[in-house]
This record gives sequence, C-alpha cells and structure tokens, in this order.
Amino acid sequence: MTDQGVVVPTISTADAVRLYQLKLRWDGRYHISLTEGTWRAIRDTDALAVLTAGTGDELAELINVDYGNWTAQG
Repeated sequence: MTDQGVVVPTISTADAVRLYQLKLRWDGRYHISLTEGTWRAIRDTDALAVLTAGTGDELAELINVDYGNWTAQG
C-alpha cells in the first residue's frame, strides 16, 4: 500500500553512477552522500572536515584538493 502523500526522493542515473564512483574511490577516507541536491563529503577521521558541492564533479575536485592538503600535512 502506498501513501499518496509521501514523496519518494529520486536521483538521476548519472548522479547515482557518480555517487557510486566517488564512494568506491574514497571509501575509508571520506563518507560521500547526496541529499536533496547537495553533494557532501565528510572525512572519516574528522567529522568537522565537511565538503559540499552542487554537483558530483565539483565534489570530486574539492575532495582531490582536500586530500592533497590533508596528506601533505602528515
């Protein structure tokens, strides 16, 4: 039985593929999510290190820069 008042969020196939790719690449280093159009990456070691973007490609760029800076520190 389906409640007609319930909205089920959906994402495009392209976004689902990009989300899967990012999760595979960054597993164990970042928690990647897509919620209500906002792409988010949170470092597994630092919950305060949050990156947000409007697209999966933008998030990938932010993660690459952040990871480079993060690994250069230690």
